[in-house]
Amino acid sequence: WDGDGGLGGSLQYNADLFHVETIERMVGHFVSLLSEVAESPDEPICELNYLSQHEQEQQLIEWNLTERPYDRELTLDRALSNSLAAHSDSIA
Repeated sequence: WDGDGGLGGSLQYNADLFHVETIERMVGHFVSLLSEVAESPDEPICELNYLSQHEQEQQLIEWNLTERPYDRELTLDRALSNSLAAHSDSIA
């Protein structure tokens, strides 16, 4: 990546293991993390954000849209029994 007069770099990776889009996203995360460190040098690294706005929205909104319709008369033990019967061949 080109640092536009600042920090720049390159990344070598095994193309058999990673897609170019994955590496580009990782570079973006690294650059974002460097910016966060520069802006907040006293902040613990675990408190810094490296995700893009889209990735934050995806994690907080899209991936949490888990609401599903269900039978309100179904008891918990019956729901569990039904689920176990439906997935009896699956590894727990």
